[in-house]
Amino acid sequence: MNSSSKQVLAVSEGHTEVRLLKRLFEEFNLLVPDIVSLNANLYRFYLEYESYECDYSDLDITAVLRSCSQVGTKDKEKLRGKSATDFSDIFLVFDLDPHTPDFNEDALRKLLSHFNDSSDVGKLYINYPMAESFYHVPHEVLDGTMRAFPPIRFTLRELTAYKKRVNLEGIKQKQTVHAR
Repeated sequence: MNSSSKQVLAVSEGHTEVRLLKRLFEEFNLLVPDIVSLNANLYRFYLEYESYECDYSDLDITAVLRSCSQVGTKDKEKLRGKSATDFSDIFLVFDLDPHTPDFNEDALRKLLSHFNDSSDVGKLYINYPMAESFYHVPHEVLDGTMRAFPPIRFTLRELTAYKKRVNLEGIKQKQTVHAR
């Protein structure tokens, strides 16, 4: 990575992560990164890397993303003429998605092992079970009437409807919550 560069790249699974990353970087007055949405889950990202049939260290993430059919034209344009060395940090943000048919524990381990340093090849962060859980905060916690935060439990089968549950029980994405 180019340590003199202040450019940051964030690779996300989809639009929810893009909105969340922008809000977090803005909230903490950090340089908002170039955010590229893969428009596919972590396991599709794994298959994209595996399709090159080489050691991951031989690949440049920007080249992989530019050639990936799921990445949109506007996002590919953000990466035109750039390589991983043009970024001081690279963050990858994906959902664990243990309920999906393509969930693959070995793929997860391989990706976590490779993407382990934001200032080198990138750092992979996993949302559990998915990014929407960031908003799954009971209203009683936010308004101060709840003394203890109860565990939020679900089964793998219930995760297919988890986004709907978050919208019913949690804070809304457009709502701004400030720490007291």
